[in-house]
Amino acid sequence: MDLENTERIEKSEYADFSLFWRLGQIQFWADCEQKKLDVYNWFHSLLVLYSEIAPFIKQERRDYFDIKKSELLPYFNDIKKEIIEKDSFKIDYTLYNLLLSFGIELKIVLVEKGIYLKIKDDSSFGFK
Repeated sequence: MDLENTERIEKSEYADFSLFWRLGQIQFWADCEQKKLDVYNWFHSLLVLYSEIAPFIKQERRDYFDIKKSELLPYFNDIKKEIIEKDSFKIDYTLYNLLLSFGIELKIVLVEKGIYLKIKDDSSFGFK
């Protein structure tokens, strides 16, 4: 094996680690916002997570997530208005369930890609 190929492997491993670290951090933020019932920031954390994994999933799956996002957006227009007018907002049960479903679907993608597993010899296989 020549030096050029060795460097590519090392860069690839660092890139995989960086991606997994970012995904873990984003998932942690989303979980924290969910625990605080902060649906506004929870939604945006899930959007960030989705934007990180979207390049690695098939178009049909991205279309599905786009439909889910479009179902959620009207709720946040109302929430934004409430925050501006009252400096607070009520949590809608339907919105909570939609967010929960959106988050679970994102986690399913992470499991399918082999990223959400606790023990794996080589988790980098997930996005290859």
